[in-house]
Amino acid sequence: MNIHQLMKNYLVMRDKNDYSYSSFAFRVGKYQDRKKYEEGYNKINWNMKKFIVYTSPSCKYCNMVKDFLTEKGITFKEIDITKNEEARKMLIKKDFMGLPIVKVDKEFIVGYNINKLKKFI
Repeated sequence: MNIHQLMKNYLVMRDKNDYSYSSFAFRVGKYQDRKKYEEGYNKINWNMKKFIVYTSPSCKYCNMVKDFLTEKGITFKEIDITKNEEARKMLIKKDFMGLPIVKVDKEFIVGYNINKLKKFI
């Protein structure tokens, strides 16, 4: 469990109307002052959606999607289908023929479709 998950769990347990910073972050040693705490708090992906990007080395749109997600501060897992036979077979079984493919939780986004990606961010 990382610091953001600990903070989220702690804040959820607290009164939902009280979002003032607490001594919790100071106790775990991550933040030294209120401003840094608030910056960290604002960077948390509260939805905690799981992003998986299926790529290949020669795909320029794959790199564009990865750059977009990185720019937005979204953490994702990259799976290279040229090296992962199981993932490649799964995508073929689902009738996906192009790349990139982004899986957000249980939904798939095929191709370089920034508008659909923005809905999940």
